[in-house]
Formats: sequence, C-alpha cells, structure tokens
Amino acid sequence: MRKYLYFIASLMLFTSVILAQPTPSDDAVSVDHTTFTTFEWTTADATPTTNDDQVKIFVWSGNADPNNGSAVSLFAPQTLTQANVFGGATTESFDISTVPASLSDNTVYYWAIWDNDFADPTTDVNASNAISGPYRFSTGDPLAFTMVGATPSNVGDVDATPTFDWPDATGGFPPYSYTLEIDDDALFGSVVGPAAPVTVSTDNSVALFHNTVYYWRVSVTDDASTSINNVTASDPFKTEIGAFDLATPADGSSHDNWIPEPPLTWSAVTGNAIGIVYDVYVDGSTVATNLGATNFDPSLASGNHSWYVVAKDQSGSTPSNSNRQSTSTWDFTLNPVLINPLNTLTGVSVLPKFEWIDEAQTSYTIEIGTTSGVYPISITVDNGLDADDFNDFVDAGATITYQANEYHADFPLANNTWYFWRVTYDGGTEVSEEFSFKTTNDLTISAGNPLDNAFVYLYDPLLFSWYINQAQGTLKFALQIYEKTSAPTELEWAEAVDNYLTATPNPFYFAHYDNITDLTRTVNGLSGGTRYFWRIVAYYDDGSSAGSFDYDDRVAKFSNAFYFDTKGGAVEAFPSWPTGGATVYTLQPYFYWYTLEYEPSATFEVIVSTSNAVDGVTGELNAGTISTYSAGSNLFVQATVDLDPGTVYYWQVKTTYGTDETFSAVATFETDAIAGVVAFVPTPSYPVDGATVYTTSPYLYWYVGGVSTDLLFEVEVSTDFNFNNIVIDQNGISGLFYQGSGLTAGVSYFWRVRSYENGNPGNISTWSATGEFTVAGGGSSHTVASYPVSNPTVYSATPTLSWYVEGSTLGWTGYVVRWVEANTAPANWADPGQYDGTTTINDINQTIYTFGSALNYGSTYYWAVALTDGGAPVHGDFAVGSFTVVGGSTSTVIPTTPANNTTVYSNDVTFYWYLSGSYLGLVDYSLRYSQQANMGNPITINGITNNFHEVTGLTPGATYYWQVQGNYGATQTAWSTTYSFAIVAGSAPVVPRIGSPANGVTIDTGSPILSWFNPVASSSELTYDVELADNENFADAAVYSDLAQLKAEASNLESGQYFWRVRSKTNSEISGYSATGNFKVKDGITSVEEEEVLPTVFGLEQNYPNPFNPTTTIKFSLPESHFVNIKIYNMLGQEVRTLVNDQRNQGTYNVVWNGKDNYGNQVASGTYIYRISAGDFVSTKKMVLLK
Repeated sequence: MRKYLYFIASLMLFTSVILAQPTPSDDAVSVDHTTFTTFEWTTADATPTTNDDQVKIFVWSGNADPNNGSAVSLFAPQTLTQANVFGGATTESFDISTVPASLSDNTVYYWAIWDNDFADPTTDVNASNAISGPYRFSTGDPLAFTMVGATPSNVGDVDATPTFDWPDATGGFPPYSYTLEIDDDALFGSVVGPAAPVTVSTDNSVALFHNTVYYWRVSVTDDASTSINNVTASDPFKTEIGAFDLATPADGSSHDNWIPEPPLTWSAVTGNAIGIVYDVYVDGSTVATNLGATNFDPSLASGNHSWYVVAKDQSGSTPSNSNRQSTSTWDFTLNPVLINPLNTLTGVSVLPKFEWIDEAQTSYTIEIGTTSGVYPISITVDNGLDADDFNDFVDAGATITYQANEYHADFPLANNTWYFWRVTYDGGTEVSEEFSFKTTNDLTISAGNPLDNAFVYLYDPLLFSWYINQAQGTLKFALQIYEKTSAPTELEWAEAVDNYLTATPNPFYFAHYDNITDLTRTVNGLSGGTRYFWRIVAYYDDGSSAGSFDYDDRVAKFSNAFYFDTKGGAVEAFPSWPTGGATVYTLQPYFYWYTLEYEPSATFEVIVSTSNAVDGVTGELNAGTISTYSAGSNLFVQATVDLDPGTVYYWQVKTTYGTDETFSAVATFETDAIAGVVAFVPTPSYPVDGATVYTTSPYLYWYVGGVSTDLLFEVEVSTDFNFNNIVIDQNGISGLFYQGSGLTAGVSYFWRVRSYENGNPGNISTWSATGEFTVAGGGSSHTVASYPVSNPTVYSATPTLSWYVEGSTLGWTGYVVRWVEANTAPANWADPGQYDGTTTINDINQTIYTFGSALNYGSTYYWAVALTDGGAPVHGDFAVGSFTVVGGSTSTVIPTTPANNTTVYSNDVTFYWYLSGSYLGLVDYSLRYSQQANMGNPITINGITNNFHEVTGLTPGATYYWQVQGNYGATQTAWSTTYSFAIVAGSAPVVPRIGSPANGVTIDTGSPILSWFNPVASSSELTYDVELADNENFADAAVYSDLAQLKAEASNLESGQYFWRVRSKTNSEISGYSATGNFKVKDGITSVEEEEVLPTVFGLEQNYPNPFNPTTTIKFSLPESHFVNIKIYNMLGQEVRTLVNDQRNQGTYNVVWNGKDNYGNQVASGTYIYRISAGDFVSTKKMVLLK
C-alpha cells in the first residue's frame, strides 16, 4: 500500500511537528459524512518567532497527489494560526463547517497540514511540503467482496481454458488485487491458478482438464492492504468433453470380404474420460449406444457407408456435460462379402448353398469355375422365381442365399473337385473376393433290388436295396420313386423333389422316403403292371431340418435312375403235372402248376374235362364232362372225385384276380387202366451225367413213374459201363435211395437200378438207364498256395505258410512242405539239392505250417507244398509261394492300455505301450486294430512318434484286438502280443465272443451245441444269428437265425473241420460277426445224409418240421451266385417276415424261422406262405404253425 505521509529530515528546521495521530486517522473508513466536521492534529513549534505559527490545511479527493489533474479540493487551502509552543505540543483543529464545506458519501479524501515556516501556504500547496500527511480516509464502507453472480457456476460444457468473471470488490481503498484459485477438490488441496494476482475481476489464463468438475475461489486485497480471503463460487462447473476423432476404417477406404465387417475404431476423448460412453451412428442411424470401449463391430451390408461417433457424459456428476460429436464424419465402402461355402472348405455338397452379405441390390451373379479366375458357370440370382432357379433369392435380413438345385443344368457339381466362386453386381463393377471349396468325395451307388430293367413279381410290399462302394459312416439316403412309362428328365426329378419339399402333389411322383440310415427301404402301395423309375440320394443330414432331406443338406451323390416293371394281376398259370399225356396211377390225382409272376390276391381253379375243346375267345375248356377244383391261392389241388380209369383227360388252370380271369394252356394225362402192382422201370436222378461226388460212400437216388408202395429195388455199381466189374450189388431196397460204401477216390463208376414186386420177385422191371459219377480225389486234386505268395514282405522270422486243396482230399494223408533261401524258385522241388528244408504234415486237415526256427532277416524265400499219400514219391504238382523277411530289431513292444480283456466305457480310446529294448535307431511305431481275433482286415496307423495314439469313433458293443510294432527303418520289431478290449454297448448290439467248441478242438458228436458270450451288456434285447460252414469263407453256410439264447444246436454233422461265427441284433441294428471258432468232428461220425454237394439246379424244399412250433428250417439251393430274397406272408398276402435279403454264392442253405414277424412279435397259429426269389427263379410253399 502506498503511504502518503512524508517526513522532513531532522536537519531541517520545522515550525510545527505532528506529534500524534490525526483525526480522521490515516486510512480510516466509514467516516460519517453527515456528522463529521472537525479535523484534529497535534503540533509542536520548532522555530519560535515573533509571530504565531501559521499552518495551512488542505482537503481533496480524486487522487493522492493534490496537484494531479484529477484531484478535487474540498475547499480552498485554509491558513490557520497556531500558538507558539516551542518545545511543547498543542492540539489543533479545523471545523469545515466554517468554510463552509461538507463531505460527500462514499468518497476517499486526502488531507495534509503545511507549516508556513517551510513554505508559503498561500502559494505552495504541494504534498511533498506537507509537514503532516497527506492522510487518507473514506466516507464509504469497509472493503467488501462477494462471488454472487460469478461465472462459471453450476454449468457444464465449459471450455477447458475458461474465462472466470467475478464481481468487483467494493469499499475500502481501491485499487484492488485479486488472487484466483481453482481445484477439482472442494477442499482445495491442490490448487491451480494464474501465476500472479490480477487487478481486474476476470481471468482466462488457466488451462484445465476436459470433462472435470472444478471448484474455484477468489481473494481480494485493497490499497490499504485490507484482504478478504477465499471467497468461493456458489457452485462448481464442469469442463467440456474433450475432442476426439475417428480412426478406422479410414475415410474413403474400401474393404473386401470382412467377416465380420471392419471394426469401427476411434480415439478416446482428450483429457479426463471418466464416465464417458459413446454412441455410434452409421448411415445416419444409431447402431450402438453407451459403449465404454472405443471400437465396435457392426453388422453392415456391402456398399457405401458413412459414420460418426457421439461422446456422452454419464458420470452422474452435477453439473454434467452435453454430448460431443466426433470431429469428422467418414465414409467407407464394403465390397460384396462371401459367407458360404467358407474359403477352402472341403466336403461341400454337390448342390452347394451359396451365401453372401446383402448389398441392397435386386440382382446378383454367382460365377463358378474349376480354375481360379475362369468362371464358365454364371447364375443370375434375383427375387423372382425363374424357370431354372428354384426359389433362388431368399433375403434373410443381411444375408442373401442361393441354394443350388437340379433345375440348373450345371448342377449337381462333380464330386471330389475344387471349385472357385465369386459374386458380382452392378453390371460386374462390384466384385467380391474369390473363394474356393471342394465337393464331397465321389462314391458309387448301385441298385440291389430291384435291379435295373427288372421284372418284379412280388411288388407290394417291395424291398428296395442298394450298395455303395465305401463305408457308410454318417451318410443317409433318400429314395425317390417316379411312376412313368419313360425316364424322368433331370428337370422332372428336380420338380419331384420340389413337390416333396413344398408338399405339392405330383401325378407322376410316386414316393419320397428320406432319413434312411441303412441300405434298404420297404415300400408299400406299388401297383401291378406298372413301370417305376427310382434313384437314391446320398446325403449328410446337417441342413436346417434334422431328420429329413432338404436341399441345404450336404448332398454327396445322386445315383443313376433305375427302372423296373411290376407284374401281377390275373397271372398266367403253367401246368406242371400231370402233363404230356403222362399216365397217373391214381383216380384222385394232384394237379400242380406254377406262375412266372406272383400275385397274392389271385386265386386258382383247376378245370378237368374229357374234351379238349375250348372257347375261341377265352381259351376255356367248354365241352365234355367237366369237373372243377378250387385251389384258393395254392399252386396245387387234388381231385376230390374219382376219375374214370383208362381215360384221357384234359385240364387247365383258371386264374382270378378281381374281375380279371386268365386260362392256362390245356394239358393232358391218362388214368391207368391196369390192375395190380406195376414194376416200373426206375429213372436214376443222382449222381448222373458224370457228376463228381466228394465221398466214397455216396447216396444214389432214383424215382418211378407210378406208385412204389409195394416195390423193392436192386442197385448195381460197376467200374465199367458193361457192368463186368460190379463192386456193389444190393437188393431188397425199400426206398428210392441207397448209400454205397467202399468206393475209391479218383475212380469213375456206373450204376443202375430195377424194381420188383415185394413178395413176388418174378414181377420185375428191366434195368434202368445207366448213371455215371466220379469219386473226387486221387490225382485230380492239387494244392494251391495261398499265403505268402508273389513275394510280399513278412515281418516275422518265423512266418506261417498257408494253402488249400483244389479238389477232394480223399486218398491223401497229408502234405510235404519245402523251402529255400534264394532269389529264384528251384526248377525241381523233388531234387534235395535245390531246397534248404522240408517237412511232412500227416494231417490232411492241417493246411498251415509255421517255421520253428528263425529265418534270415532281409532274405527272400521260396516255398512249395504238395499232397502226399504217405509214400514216395509225393504228388508231383507243387504249389509255389515266395516272401521276403523284413525285421531284425531285438526290441519288443509291450502294450499296456487298454489292458487285455477289459471293457472301455468310451468310443474314443487312447492306446499306450512301451518299448522293451534299445531305442537307438527307432523311427516310429505302427498301431493296428481289428474286430477279428486273427487281426483280419485290420486298420493300420503308421508313423506314430509317441508311445500312445488316440482312435475315435469306435463301434459300441464291438470287441477290438490291437497290436503295436516298432519301426527301425530297414527293420521292424515283431508285432506285439495281441490285446483285446470291448466297447460298452449302450443300446447297440454286441459283437459276441466265441465260447465252445473252438480252437480246433476235436469232438465226438455230429450234433454239437455252439455257445458264446457277450463281453459287455447291451440295454437292448438281443437275438443272434449263427453261421456254420465247413470252410473259413463260410461259403454254403448253414444259418440259424433269431436265436434268443446264447447257444445253437447243430445236427447231422459228418466228420471233418467246421467253422462257425455269431452276431447279435436289436430291432434296428446288427453287430459285426464274432471271431471264427473252429472244431473237428471225430472221424467215424456220419450223418444220415450224404455229404453235401454243390447244387446244379434251383430248389426250395418243404420246411421241416411242418407243422412246427416254435421254429422250423427252410432249405434252398442255388446253382450259381444270386441275390436272394425269402419272405413269409400270411394268407392275406401281407408280408410277415423277411428271412433272407442278400447276395449268396452257389450252395445249399438252411434258414431258421422262429415264428416272429419283422418287429420281433410272435405271430399267431395258422398257415403261412414262404416264397423265394433268386434271379428268375421264384418258388412258393406253404407251412403251418401250431401252438
């Protein structure tokens, strides 16, 4: 504060001196201008004179300097005379009312006293000459200051360098000095502010943080150093949200195939971001709100887009800020975005579903080709239903879908092929990125039943079956059937599927069956006399509708279209007996016929007449004495009234089907007129025509053309045609067969038979025609090497050799096996100098040999085997094989997990093992596993570098066998010990394990009981099928079906080796077969029938027993390999059970029916029809179930 009191140096001589504080005092305030009149002061005279001292008082305002132009005097300077009080003091005063003058309100006044001794008070009024003062006082209020009305206060959106304004101070003594303090803490713990106090009531020099609530206050000091401190604004303020801007995608940028679209990113607001959230706007619309992050992944269609971001204050503070938009609005472009098929995806449907992001266009073009950048297939996709595009434009919001279909000539695509595709629009100016995909692997679908271009006689119901050339896995099938006289076009097949999917009927499309999980389907409702076309669609059921076929399933293959014609109706009958004028020896004969077509609803009637006259239109017998016999649906009937003896009759069969009738051709026969017993000349039936029999005790069969009840027979067998060397001469035979014995293998024989009346040998027939046969064996048989042959690699130093005999083993006692280590086979295996080793096997049934001593690793060996009869020389025809031994490591692989004979409770199994021996040089391991105990058909996994390996997707209920082998590069260890484990079954069927007899055991019965067990339990009820054969390939096997117990009883087995296996079934699934069990029936055990021979004609025998309860056996014969179907029907023609529906080789088979239907239900007592169909062979018989 300035002081206006000037002191005169003491070396000067003053007339008067101020001795005490004057009144009003210096810097006095609130002097009452209405009452104040008198100034007072105290002086002392320093220089006595003759005259009294004179002083001058001067009072002014406006400026401290009275000579300043702004100074305003209250009154003219007044000269006053003071008493001379030298050395003393006196109090002086001046009453302004004498001037007269008065003070003004709220005014600062200055006053001073001058001594006349120092200056002439009349001429020199200068504050510097004053001996006292000037003094300052105010008639106004004391210093006062308030923040009322100060800004900013209780407001947001304040600039981060705000302007602070506050009211001016009042009272006191101007000028004022202001100190500004700002803090984000209401307690002002860390203030900021201007670098120095300011003299005005405003400031904008302080930079603050954005988006922050601040408190502020001001202190004021006047010229008299009076202060009012820390006056705070009534409310805080908040600085505005800081600026921010967009980051990516850049303004004007373009992007191809973002999945998802490019993320939108932006910078955070500058300064304080607490409580800040963001709203995102794309194309003028909000796409996201209240985001805490500075990025967002939108879902946008392709095309041009603009975007910006708005920041919002959601801190909840008071005050708060308004929203702030990003500095810029940017634009970017999304090119067409491809979705499906994914890039480089494999296993894609041959009718792919193409998907891409909608670009708000009305038309797109899909371009497809097998070479990158070359697109010969072009498909226009719009929102119309075009002739070649099935519902091809589906706007699913942000996605466009085109489902390929057969309407388009370029579909289906080729299997196992890489395709490249892209999407364009806007005349091709907008082009997506190119994607690629590979279609599913190729497979072949072949017709099983009915075959292509087949005639079907039993058509309702009809079992359709097909085959594929690979494992089925998860493939499902759809069966599509067209009823047309000509083959449907691809467009018609597509329309048929369209009709199915849209539930729109098609007059030609007969049926569509999907969700087929096996290779068969039974179809009902087919009509007779109709042509049908059918095909199979193989697909993976992973589309939008589980459990049904639709176009978005992965279609693997469309089969070729197959066709067949149904037969039926009033089918034509063909008389079979008696025909051709045959003589019948009964007056109530049976009439037999057959049909080439089957119609279960057809009925038959036999017409017998003494005249062969027929209706000229229908062909019906219509003259003579006529009798009729109704056969119902049977193919035979017996006359119920005696015919006349010695009479020629004519007969035919009438077939009735609804209102339709057909008449067979007319057959003729004659009734016998002779009384008494006739010794008929027999006719040899088997073996004849040089047939080969495989036993030295063959059965000989014949028949007679009449009643043989009172006849006996005599048989002769000779080694020459003229019967000069008869080896068998047997009479008194009562039946129509005879079993010989003691014949010689390899020899041809001739035989004949004649009949004579029992008790009257003179009534004898002539000898029959001569039959001829050869007993197999002898020099016509020879060995065939089976393994190893053609120099395969074997991984054991003690390999096993195997062979079989082509022909009969009759007359032979065993085998001679020889071998040599060489690169070429010996020229003469009979020369001891040309082979290294030899052994004799004295068991004709043993067709394997395992080396007892280790062979040399890395060497090639040739081996040979020949038949021997126990003497020398051996059979000259040696069968030759060769192999190379690979290996040499002394290490052994030891399997550990799964442990042997354990149960695993998962379909995914990890195998563990360790190596016993040196790891030096070990390259990797090979793991193999199989469902066969002999490791047949194994799955082998090579190149395993760990001592464990996981295999997934094993079959529930199956038993697996596994081994591991170490690979040392040029050599390998032997395969490890075989371990086995079973997978827990759940509801699946279980692969049974062989119980007894097994392992080549010899038994002394021809009726063994075969037994087995299940290694794990199944929650389903199981039945079993058993195959029993005399060979390892199960050719001509006997089949025991639908067994409920864990055993099967065989019967009538002759001496020899037998092999058997078993599988289990649920109502819907069939397990694989078990391992093979083998046993030997002891020599000397014989059956009541001859050894089975391969049949030369088709045959279906009468079931046995008949009637039956609960099971019966049906025997049938095939002279050649065929697909066989055997079905059982009730008397209404309804299917009850399918017993056989598979391919069978040449042979004789037995199949057992347990009296249950296809669903496992026991059928009722009654008469049933069983029918076989094998190629062109069709036969039907009846059987009776009695309970």
